[in-house]
Amino acid sequence: MGPGWPFKDGSCWIGQVSLHCHEMWSCSHAAKGRNWFRGRMINLGNSTMGDINKGFSSDWGWLHDKDQRDRWVGVYIGVLAVFLAICGMGGGNAAKDATRANIEAASVWNFFQAKNSRRNQLRLQMDDLELRIATDASLTDASKGKIQEKIKTYKELEARLTSEKSTNEGLDELFVKGKALEAERDVAMRKDPYFDYSQALLQIAIVLATVVLIVPQLWLLGVSAAAGLFGLLLLLNGFTLALAIPGIG
Repeated sequence: MGPGWPFKDGSCWIGQVSLHCHEMWSCSHAAKGRNWFRGRMINLGNSTMGDINKGFSSDWGWLHDKDQRDRWVGVYIGVLAVFLAICGMGGGNAAKDATRANIEAASVWNFFQAKNSRRNQLRLQMDDLELRIATDASLTDASKGKIQEKIKTYKELEARLTSEKSTNEGLDELFVKGKALEAERDVAMRKDPYFDYSQALLQIAIVLATVVLIVPQLWLLGVSAAAGLFGLLLLLNGFTLALAIPGIG
């Protein structure tokens, strides 16, 4: 059989061999391409996960590095100490405001009672004088005139005792001032318990954070952060009274 002897389909065996060789070469290169692509994807995935792990380690690596952990915990304790100092100042001011307002309110009400007693005495005297004018027939016109002048003087004094806007020391003004001081005292007394609870929680947070410096336990730091957060919220509420928490204030 010669080299160009045709097959039934008209092709020669050399052409068939070349065609099969071309197909084998194509399949081989396709397989190599798939393997190369698969390898690149695996390398890319490993690289991406490595970057993620590296980033995670860089963010939380301070928990495993004693020097960095102690440094950040120290900063955290310092911040808590600042809030604790502010809390102590707020609680002290609230207590002083409550005491001052209570003393001033008591003084105002004592002054109010004294003036009210004086006004009641004037009213009784005016009633007696008016009754004398009405019932005593022996009084002369001159005597009645003097009694009328006395009654007029008493009425003017009674009016000044009731309201004296020039000095704000009339009974009406004293009543308003006393009520305002009582309201101020009540607000200060409502604020004070929030500062007390806040101070306790911040102190607990500081103690737990200090323990973390000795016993590096992440859950202790979490409990400290929770106590510090609640303490900070109570501190803010002590200044603003934004929320009325049952059982506090």
